[in-house]
Amino acid sequence: MAANGLQFNGVYQAEPDEHSDYSFILRFFEDGTVIGMSTFAEPAEYKEWFDKSNSKMARGEYAVDGDSLEFRLFLGGQGWVEYEGAIKDEILELHVTSRINDNEATREYSFLAW
Repeated sequence: MAANGLQFNGVYQAEPDEHSDYSFILRFFEDGTVIGMSTFAEPAEYKEWFDKSNSKMARGEYAVDGDSLEFRLFLGGQGWVEYEGAIKDEILELHVTSRINDNEATREYSFLAW
């Protein structure tokens, strides 16, 4: 775990909600990179290919200030999704704004260690 509270040895996952049937997954790296995706798959299914070397991942760079976290994930030519919120132990509480379809949501992402 970094001094800022982010965990790097696994992923953060938000469960499906009333607006979607799939989980939202985020993975942070010590170099400031973040990758993300939405999936129906279980962690054991995506663990092998969910990394920075996969060019199909949405990606961006994150910034941490105390317990505040913000970043954008760029989805190729489709646009981006903005995230901002707080790091609380093994939970990320994030407000998510899509600049692709203008949807907004607040999600709680729980850490899953690998």
